[in-house]
Amino acid sequence: MKKTNFKHKTYNSLSTREAELLNLIESLLLISLKQVQRLTGWNAFSIKNAFHSLKNKNILTHLERNSYILTEKIPENIFSLACVIRSPSYISFWTACSYYGYTEQLPKTIQLVSIKQFPSLKVGEYTLETTTFQSKNFFGYKKINNFAIAEKEKLLIEILYKPEKAGGLSEVKKCLNNMWAEINPVVLLEYLHRFNNRSCFARLGYLLEEIKITNKITKELEKNLPIGFVKLNSQKKASNKYNQKWRININDQ
Repeated sequence: MKKTNFKHKTYNSLSTREAELLNLIESLLLISLKQVQRLTGWNAFSIKNAFHSLKNKNILTHLERNSYILTEKIPENIFSLACVIRSPSYISFWTACSYYGYTEQLPKTIQLVSIKQFPSLKVGEYTLETTTFQSKNFFGYKKINNFAIAEKEKLLIEILYKPEKAGGLSEVKKCLNNMWAEINPVVLLEYLHRFNNRSCFARLGYLLEEIKITNKITKELEKNLPIGFVKLNSQKKASNKYNQKWRININDQ
Protein backbone atom coordinates (compact mmCIF):
# COMPACT_ATOMS: atom_id res chain seq x y z
CA MET A 1 0.00 0.00 0.00
CA LYS A 2 1.28 3.45 -0.87
CA LYS A 3 2.11 5.52 2.18
CA THR A 4 0.27 8.87 2.46
CA ASN A 5 2.47 11.89 3.12
CA PHE A 6 1.02 14.59 5.33
CA LYS A 7 2.22 18.19 5.41
CA HIS A 8 1.44 18.72 9.06
CA LYS A 9 4.36 17.22 10.95
CA THR A 10 4.84 20.08 13.41
CA TYR A 11 1.86 19.07 15.56
CA ASN A 12 2.36 16.34 18.11
CA SER A 13 0.09 13.30 18.42
CA LEU A 14 -1.90 13.76 15.23
CA SER A 15 -3.96 10.84 14.08
CA THR A 16 -3.96 9.96 10.38
CA ARG A 17 -7.48 11.36 10.02
CA GLU A 18 -6.59 14.59 11.81
CA ALA A 19 -3.53 15.12 9.61
CA GLU A 20 -5.62 14.44 6.52
CA LEU A 21 -8.22 16.95 7.67
CA LEU A 22 -5.59 19.64 8.35
CA ASN A 23 -4.15 19.18 4.87
CA LEU A 24 -7.59 19.84 3.39
CA ILE A 25 -8.55 22.88 5.48
CA GLU A 26 -5.24 24.74 5.78
CA SER A 27 -6.17 27.26 3.04
CA LEU A 28 -9.54 28.13 4.65
CA LEU A 29 -10.07 31.02 7.04
CA LEU A 30 -13.37 29.88 8.53
CA ILE A 31 -13.95 26.15 8.81
CA SER A 32 -17.42 24.66 9.12
CA LEU A 33 -18.85 21.17 9.36
CA LYS A 34 -20.59 21.53 6.00
CA GLN A 35 -17.36 22.59 4.29
CA VAL A 36 -15.55 19.56 5.65
CA GLN A 37 -18.40 17.27 4.60
CA ARG A 38 -18.10 18.57 1.04
CA LEU A 39 -14.32 18.16 1.05
CA THR A 40 -14.15 14.72 2.66
CA GLY A 41 -17.49 12.99 2.42
CA TRP A 42 -17.16 12.07 6.10
CA ASN A 43 -20.25 11.83 8.26
CA ALA A 44 -21.05 14.56 10.77
CA PHE A 45 -20.16 12.39 13.78
CA SER A 46 -16.61 11.76 12.50
CA ILE A 47 -16.07 15.43 11.69
CA LYS A 48 -17.30 16.60 15.10
CA ASN A 49 -14.97 14.12 16.79
CA ALA A 50 -12.03 15.39 14.74
CA PHE A 51 -12.95 19.02 15.51
CA HIS A 52 -13.23 18.25 19.22
CA SER A 53 -9.85 16.50 19.29
CA LEU A 54 -8.07 19.26 17.36
CA LYS A 55 -9.66 21.88 19.61
CA ASN A 56 -8.38 20.06 22.72
CA LYS A 57 -4.90 20.09 21.16
CA ASN A 58 -5.25 23.87 20.56
CA ILE A 59 -4.83 23.36 16.83
CA LEU A 60 -8.36 24.59 16.12
CA THR A 61 -10.14 27.43 17.92
CA HIS A 62 -13.93 27.31 18.16
CA LEU A 63 -15.70 30.51 17.21
CA GLU A 64 -19.48 30.12 17.14
CA ARG A 65 -22.23 28.32 15.24
CA ASN A 66 -19.99 25.30 14.68
CA SER A 67 -17.30 27.36 12.96
CA TYR A 68 -13.57 27.06 13.64
CA ILE A 69 -10.25 28.59 12.64
CA LEU A 70 -6.72 27.23 12.74
CA THR A 71 -5.35 28.72 15.96
CA GLU A 72 -2.05 29.69 14.36
CA LYS A 73 -3.91 31.83 11.80
CA ILE A 74 -5.66 34.07 14.33
CA PRO A 75 -3.03 36.81 14.92
CA GLU A 76 -2.33 37.59 11.26
CA ASN A 77 -5.99 37.39 10.22
CA ILE A 78 -7.81 38.81 13.23
CA PHE A 79 -9.13 41.93 11.44
CA SER A 80 -10.47 40.12 8.39
CA LEU A 81 -11.80 37.34 10.62
CA ALA A 82 -13.59 39.88 12.82
CA CYS A 83 -15.25 41.56 9.83
CA VAL A 84 -16.39 38.20 8.43
CA ILE A 85 -17.97 36.79 11.58
CA ARG A 86 -19.45 40.17 12.56
CA SER A 87 -20.69 41.11 9.09
CA PRO A 88 -21.53 43.79 8.14
CA SER A 89 -18.90 45.67 10.13
CA TYR A 90 -15.71 47.68 9.99
CA ILE A 91 -12.78 48.29 12.36
CA SER A 92 -12.95 51.55 14.31
CA PHE A 93 -12.19 53.38 17.58
CA TRP A 94 -8.95 52.61 19.43
CA THR A 95 -8.26 49.55 17.28
CA ALA A 96 -8.25 51.67 14.12
CA CYS A 97 -6.17 54.37 15.84
CA SER A 98 -3.59 51.70 16.63
CA TYR A 99 -3.65 50.34 13.08
CA TYR A 100 -3.06 53.80 11.59
CA GLY A 101 -0.26 54.49 14.09
CA TYR A 102 -1.97 57.32 15.99
CA THR A 103 -1.36 55.61 19.33
CA GLU A 104 1.41 53.32 20.49
CA GLN A 105 -1.11 51.17 22.34
CA LEU A 106 -1.81 47.68 20.93
CA PRO A 107 -5.28 46.83 22.24
CA LYS A 108 -6.32 43.18 22.37
CA THR A 109 -9.95 44.20 21.94
CA ILE A 110 -10.93 44.41 18.29
CA GLN A 111 -13.52 47.19 18.10
CA LEU A 112 -16.05 47.11 15.30
CA VAL A 113 -18.98 49.20 14.14
CA SER A 114 -22.03 47.39 12.78
CA ILE A 115 -25.71 47.99 12.10
CA LYS A 116 -26.43 44.73 13.92
CA GLN A 117 -26.19 43.91 17.62
CA PHE A 118 -23.60 41.27 18.50
CA PRO A 119 -22.40 39.96 21.86
CA SER A 120 -18.69 40.17 22.62
CA LEU A 121 -16.75 37.15 21.43
CA LYS A 122 -13.42 35.76 22.58
CA VAL A 123 -11.18 34.64 19.71
CA GLY A 124 -7.91 33.28 21.05
CA GLU A 125 -6.26 36.10 22.98
CA TYR A 126 -8.48 38.73 21.34
CA THR A 127 -11.99 39.94 22.16
CA LEU A 128 -14.36 41.21 19.47
CA GLU A 129 -16.49 44.12 20.66
CA THR A 130 -19.19 45.62 18.45
CA THR A 131 -20.78 49.07 18.70
CA THR A 132 -24.14 49.32 16.96
CA PHE A 133 -24.86 52.35 14.77
CA GLN A 134 -28.03 53.26 12.96
CA SER A 135 -27.85 52.43 9.26
CA LYS A 136 -27.69 56.14 8.36
CA ASN A 137 -24.39 56.42 10.25
CA PHE A 138 -22.88 53.25 8.81
CA PHE A 139 -20.62 54.94 6.26
CA GLY A 140 -17.09 56.27 5.88
CA TYR A 141 -15.09 53.06 5.73
CA LYS A 142 -12.81 51.43 3.18
CA LYS A 143 -11.38 48.03 2.32
CA ILE A 144 -7.75 47.33 3.22
CA ASN A 145 -6.09 43.90 3.06
CA ASN A 146 -9.37 41.94 3.13
CA PHE A 147 -10.96 43.87 5.98
CA ALA A 148 -12.98 47.08 6.31
CA ILE A 149 -11.75 49.98 8.45
CA ALA A 150 -13.01 53.48 9.17
CA GLU A 151 -11.64 56.23 6.97
CA LYS A 152 -9.51 58.65 8.97
CA GLU A 153 -12.11 61.44 8.89
CA LYS A 154 -14.87 59.10 10.07
CA LEU A 155 -12.59 57.59 12.70
CA LEU A 156 -12.01 61.05 14.16
CA ILE A 157 -15.76 61.64 14.40
CA GLU A 158 -16.33 58.28 16.06
CA ILE A 159 -13.68 58.77 18.76
CA LEU A 160 -15.16 62.21 19.44
CA TYR A 161 -18.61 60.63 19.66
CA LYS A 162 -17.48 57.93 22.09
CA PRO A 163 -14.11 58.95 23.60
CA GLU A 164 -14.29 56.10 26.10
CA LYS A 165 -13.85 53.65 23.23
CA ALA A 166 -10.53 55.24 22.30
CA GLY A 167 -8.87 55.09 25.71
CA GLY A 168 -10.41 58.27 27.10
CA LEU A 169 -9.87 61.98 26.43
CA SER A 170 -6.09 61.93 26.89
CA GLU A 171 -5.78 59.31 24.14
CA VAL A 172 -8.28 61.14 21.91
CA LYS A 173 -6.17 64.30 22.21
CA LYS A 174 -3.04 62.35 21.30
CA CYS A 175 -4.73 60.71 18.31
CA LEU A 176 -6.19 64.02 17.16
CA ASN A 177 -2.78 65.67 17.30
CA ASN A 178 -1.16 62.79 15.41
CA MET A 179 -3.83 62.43 12.73
CA TRP A 180 -4.76 66.04 11.96
CA ALA A 181 -2.18 66.53 9.20
CA GLU A 182 -3.75 63.58 7.34
CA ILE A 183 -7.35 64.76 7.69
CA ASN A 184 -9.14 66.21 4.67
CA PRO A 185 -11.21 69.11 6.13
CA VAL A 186 -13.76 69.01 3.30
CA VAL A 187 -14.44 65.32 3.87
CA LEU A 188 -14.45 65.81 7.64
CA LEU A 189 -17.12 68.52 7.48
CA GLU A 190 -19.19 66.48 5.04
CA TYR A 191 -19.05 63.48 7.39
CA LEU A 192 -19.76 65.62 10.47
CA HIS A 193 -22.94 66.97 8.88
CA ARG A 194 -23.94 63.51 7.71
CA PHE A 195 -23.30 61.97 11.13
CA ASN A 196 -25.40 64.79 12.57
CA ASN A 197 -24.27 64.75 16.20
CA ARG A 198 -23.61 68.24 17.52
CA SER A 199 -21.53 67.01 20.45
CA CYS A 200 -18.88 66.02 17.89
CA PHE A 201 -18.75 69.58 16.53
CA ALA A 202 -18.40 70.93 20.08
CA ARG A 203 -15.72 68.48 21.25
CA LEU A 204 -13.70 68.88 18.07
CA GLY A 205 -13.72 72.68 18.24
CA TYR A 206 -12.78 72.67 21.91
CA LEU A 207 -9.96 70.13 21.53
CA LEU A 208 -8.48 71.77 18.42
CA GLU A 209 -8.31 75.03 20.35
CA GLU A 210 -6.99 73.43 23.53
CA ILE A 211 -4.08 71.66 21.83
CA LYS A 212 -3.48 74.69 19.61
CA ILE A 213 -4.02 73.09 16.21
CA THR A 214 -4.38 75.64 13.42
CA ASN A 215 -7.36 74.86 11.22
CA LYS A 216 -9.70 76.39 8.66
CA ILE A 217 -12.98 74.91 9.89
CA THR A 218 -13.52 76.80 13.16
CA LYS A 219 -16.34 78.98 11.80
CA GLU A 220 -18.19 75.97 10.38
CA LEU A 221 -17.85 74.13 13.70
CA GLU A 222 -19.20 77.17 15.58
CA LYS A 223 -22.31 77.23 13.36
CA ASN A 224 -23.30 73.71 14.42
CA LEU A 225 -22.94 73.70 18.19
CA PRO A 226 -25.59 72.20 20.50
CA ILE A 227 -28.07 74.43 22.30
CA GLY A 228 -27.12 73.05 25.70
CA PHE A 229 -23.73 72.10 27.11
CA VAL A 230 -22.00 68.85 26.17
CA LYS A 231 -19.87 66.96 28.67
CA LEU A 232 -16.29 66.70 27.48
CA ASN A 233 -16.17 63.21 29.00
CA SER A 234 -19.52 61.53 28.53
CA GLN A 235 -18.65 58.89 31.16
CA LYS A 236 -18.09 61.34 34.05
CA LYS A 237 -20.40 63.58 36.07
CA ALA A 238 -20.78 67.19 35.01
CA SER A 239 -18.45 69.71 36.66
CA ASN A 240 -18.93 73.40 37.47
CA LYS A 241 -16.47 74.46 34.74
CA TYR A 242 -17.76 75.51 31.33
CA ASN A 243 -16.42 76.71 28.02
CA GLN A 244 -19.05 79.07 26.65
CA LYS A 245 -17.55 79.34 23.17
CA TRP A 246 -17.76 75.61 22.45
CA ARG A 247 -20.72 74.75 24.70
CA ILE A 248 -18.53 72.29 26.62
CA ASN A 249 -18.80 71.19 30.22
CA ILE A 250 -15.13 70.66 31.17
CA ASN A 251 -15.36 67.55 33.34
CA ASP A 252 -12.13 65.74 32.41
CA GLN A 253 -9.36 67.79 34.02
